[in-house]
Amino acid sequence: MDHEAALALARQVGEIAAAHAAEGEANGSLHPDVVNAMVETGLIKLLRPKLFGGYELQPWTYVEVVRELGRYDPAAAWVYSIFEIHEWWLAYANPALQEEIWGVERPGLIVDAIAPVGRAERVDGGWKVAGRWKFLSGIDWAEWVAVDALAQFRPEGPPEPALFVLKKDQVRVERDWNVVGMRGTASNSVTVEDAVVPEHRVLPLMPVAKGGIPFNPKLQDRPLYRTQFVPMLATAIYAPALGGTQRAIELYRDWVEQRIRPYALGAREKEAPAAPLTLAEASVLFDAVQALSYHYCRELQRRGEARQSQDDPVFRARCFAQRAWMSRTCATIVERLFLASGGSALYADHPLQKIWRDIHAAAQHVAVIYEDGLASLGQVLLGGPGHPLL
Repeated sequence: MDHEAALALARQVGEIAAAHAAEGEANGSLHPDVVNAMVETGLIKLLRPKLFGGYELQPWTYVEVVRELGRYDPAAAWVYSIFEIHEWWLAYANPALQEEIWGVERPGLIVDAIAPVGRAERVDGGWKVAGRWKFLSGIDWAEWVAVDALAQFRPEGPPEPALFVLKKDQVRVERDWNVVGMRGTASNSVTVEDAVVPEHRVLPLMPVAKGGIPFNPKLQDRPLYRTQFVPMLATAIYAPALGGTQRAIELYRDWVEQRIRPYALGAREKEAPAAPLTLAEASVLFDAVQALSYHYCRELQRRGEARQSQDDPVFRARCFAQRAWMSRTCATIVERLFLASGGSALYADHPLQKIWRDIHAAAQHVAVIYEDGLASLGQVLLGGPGHPLL
């Protein structure tokens, strides 16, 4: 599998996603054929280690695959992006857990809730975990569910966040995903009531977030798993907006080409001064987003190749600001195009209004909040502390 082959598979899955997008929107969950295609084509193995039958491709290929999927359906791109980044972070986990999940003929999909709002206490046989978590994108199709809880790993230390990986039957899914955008992602909530998680299914987050070294010795020298942990993890959040924004520009261009302006006595829209300017501005802004996305991914690749996995707060703050800017700029582009597209864009069957809702929903994620990202970098540039984790 190489970059171009991966993009070809993304287009193949994208065609299926586009055919079922309206149904997924209505049901609050992607059509099963879409997720099955992600698995059956092998696209789900993009970031999985070669050691476990994956392709172990570069960050740029992953982000570009998500972007290409997003041209067909941003919600499908989001679900794929989340599933795939779990194929990456699982490389940092206990080798016994990797064997348990990947060492079978058809590995199950993983979802997670990264907010450390749960409780964990050590008991005989592992850890007892309880809590309620929101926003588990893709939960409908997962076999494994990772939840973040605070745990006392050291008697003398403070509680630390860790991912506790449970089987699907250990959680109760609450179907509360009734939202304005990214409806097809099935990002429902889960409740866990005193589930026991064995030690090998626990991933302490601070050692990997700060050190960036997998627990599996066989993966500790692989560039993909020796880059900066948090900036790589967060590529999953900014990438889905790229393709939807690109598609919005294409839709607007097609509309401008065809539209006759009834209140301007039959003049053509493309001959009016505003429409070409709006199209050009959107195109140039998207070029800038794509260029920054490439730079972001290439720097992750470079640092992985140099095994520079130790947390770099300045680089992390810059990455937070960059992906926040990319997400906000995508939302701004789509907003401008939606407002310039006239009353026809208001209809529920118009593709631009779904993109408009999906891209704005994506920009709400904590990992791409514009004000937090830019403020964090500004504080670091002035010699102060940035965001403690993002």
